[in-house]
Amino acid sequence: MYRRLEAVSRELEDLGLGHDRNVDVILRRLAGTSETGALRTLVDLVEPVKEYNRGRLHPQTTLAPLTRLVDAARPDSQSARHLQGLVDGLLADAPRFELYRDQLHTTFVSWRDLDPRLARIIEASPALQNAVPLAQDLEEMGRIGLEALSFIRTGNSPPEGWRQSRLEFITRAAKPRAEVEFATIPALRELVIAASSRSELNGMAPDEWLKRVKATASPKPPGPTASSSQ
Repeated sequence: MYRRLEAVSRELEDLGLGHDRNVDVILRRLAGTSETGALRTLVDLVEPVKEYNRGRLHPQTTLAPLTRLVDAARPDSQSARHLQGLVDGLLADAPRFELYRDQLHTTFVSWRDLDPRLARIIEASPALQNAVPLAQDLEEMGRIGLEALSFIRTGNSPPEGWRQSRLEFITRAAKPRAEVEFATIPALRELVIAASSRSELNGMAPDEWLKRVKATASPKPPGPTASSSQ
């Protein structure tokens, strides 16, 4: 489906639609410079809040200008889908854990060591002040990703409390800010669960281990309310 969407997107752009081109325009306006690569890294990893919550968080009309961070965010992050594919490949490669490991390491390093120009862009732009916690969380997610990769690669068990503290952070980072939310949360949660469950591979088949990791990392559906259970 996504391959088909990319082809259709290019065709629509040839017909004159500016859904891709206008993202760069918005980023340049927000940053006040044409050097938007660092800001683009952040924007590519978030998506607007779902289920009509954007309108509840910031009521507006069709006449409102597209001048905010959320206006540059895509409804379906291609970068997050790519990250999920890398994580799926790595975990499916158990117990070797070599497939896509280098690519993931490079990605997490780039998050941890965010371009310092991003901090300067945010500081200089009043419209980007609500992006400060997003940038800080992305740096921390990079550190967590590198830690998880290290435990998975070496087979060493994380210290006591590591899994809980990292999952608590991920839960906080998943909450919407600036009307956007990180689309990378599911992949990062799976890595943390996999790193803390690495030793379980010694007693089960890799495919069963992977199913358990996926099931544990999946958000639990809310329980029935009193009214709905009657």
